[in-house]
Amino acid sequence: MTSTFQPAGRIAGLGVSEILAITARASALKREGHPVIILGTGEPDFDTPDHIKDAAIAAIRRGETKYTNLDGSPEMKRAIRDKFARENGLSFAQNEVTAGAGAKQMLYNAMMASLNDGDEVIIPTPCWTSYFDIVQIAGGVPVAVPCPGEAGFRVSAAALEAAITPRTKWLLLNSPSNPTGAAYGEEHYRPLLEVLHRHPHVWLMVDDMYEHILYDDFRFVTPLALDPSLKNRCLTINGVSKAYAMTGWRLGYAGGPAELIAGMAVVQSQSTSCPCSVTQAAAIAALDGPQGFLKDRRASFSRRRDLVVDALNRIDGLTCRRPEGAFYTYASCEGMLGRVTPHGKVLQDDRDFCAWLLEAANVAVVPGSAFGLSPFFRISYATSEAELTEAMARITTACAQLQEPVHPHLPLHAASGADRVVLLCAANGDRIYLAGLVRGGTRADAVYGGFRGRNLPRWRDIYRKGAVGGVHGPWFWLLHQDALHHPAAGDAPDDPADRQSDDPSAEEHFASVGRSGARHHVCGRGSDHVHLSPAGSVYLCRAALSCDPDAGNAAGEPL
Repeated sequence: MTSTFQPAGRIAGLGVSEILAITARASALKREGHPVIILGTGEPDFDTPDHIKDAAIAAIRRGETKYTNLDGSPEMKRAIRDKFARENGLSFAQNEVTAGAGAKQMLYNAMMASLNDGDEVIIPTPCWTSYFDIVQIAGGVPVAVPCPGEAGFRVSAAALEAAITPRTKWLLLNSPSNPTGAAYGEEHYRPLLEVLHRHPHVWLMVDDMYEHILYDDFRFVTPLALDPSLKNRCLTINGVSKAYAMTGWRLGYAGGPAELIAGMAVVQSQSTSCPCSVTQAAAIAALDGPQGFLKDRRASFSRRRDLVVDALNRIDGLTCRRPEGAFYTYASCEGMLGRVTPHGKVLQDDRDFCAWLLEAANVAVVPGSAFGLSPFFRISYATSEAELTEAMARITTACAQLQEPVHPHLPLHAASGADRVVLLCAANGDRIYLAGLVRGGTRADAVYGGFRGRNLPRWRDIYRKGAVGGVHGPWFWLLHQDALHHPAAGDAPDDPADRQSDDPSAEEHFASVGRSGARHHVCGRGSDHVHLSPAGSVYLCRAALSCDPDAGNAAGEPL
């Protein structure tokens, strides 16, 4: 028998939110005197409106400091029902709405009340970090469905259909989204609702927390308003934290089938009991009171969004989609992977990149890995424009300090020794480096790159004269000097197989063709066999990369 604490199995693999951990570390640095700007917390910098605070003070003075009904006072439930009817066109009875200590408790209560061990919850990713952990604590299995930036960070009907199994209990949607700011309009929801009609055992849970923070005339809609026939298997969740700047007041609410609401009340009765009576008075004032200030706050958030997005897109190596709502950007740092800090550290993933920003710029942001999709990073622009301007300037400076590796700091060997091209490669753990030197006349250009991944044996090399190739993070790249080599049309591969993958699962997403001086470069991402149809004189070909120090090959021939 030991006195050492052993965590329960249900939480053994879980931890405190990475967002909170990053914020705590940044706050500690700030207390030590470092000029840290924290862009990690999803909390508006606005104050709670005075009429809401006044309502809470008045409730205290009236003595409304006792227990209320378990899942909300009658007046609280009335305000929730009125809000749903007025703003969303949804009609709920008194026993079909509930209130608790934040929207997170609504999610937790619903999962605890509905999931049996092994039940699956489909969660489009990237997503708020708590979704996965709440499902797991409740005994469920979170099923991540990746939603790439190219798809607007939205789940498609085909991806949803493919994820559904007989064990699927819930589809969980969040619009506008934390962390991406992506929002679903009617045209995005309709195909998903059609899928749900084909699978009547799947329930729909909707997190509408950022409903009032939308830009550019994007019209908010909640799924149940589009298809009332789903009312018997849809839970709509909302709260007062974000729109009304009431994060510390802790009041969330939900509307759904009476049986589910009753089950959620059972869970709440054995955990927190009723929400704070004073908070309920404040929330009633928020929902019932004037809403005009929301427009001014949206306008402020919109300016901040544009400030951040425009600044990030001016930085070489970063790309940022302009979000439709919430107060987050979710920028890709893929172009930064493989770059080297002045101290010689190679940035291998988005966590490394975010750590570098904290170290070099005193700016705290959250890596995309915390939200289930890398390599990205989230910025919360719920802070002043002055602070955001300073943060963007610091990030720009920190990124400018990063360099492509001058050499991989490893013993290299020549894989090719032709007059035009020298290819060098070396391996170090799970990272492989490729360096190339183009020679011609009095000019010489060196290019370097690195690749880190699980499928190193699948790597393919470049074997055309006049081109050198490598990789940058998960990106394959080529460089060709116009002044050095102009192959005739006959130099192109005659065999169509040289231009097509014999592996139908291989990715062939060639993203960009750019020109810099006399250089042309072509970038693409792929797996296994990677090919590129003729683009000038640059090709990706099916030649296996050799990292054997004793290997040597003539340029222009497959390794």
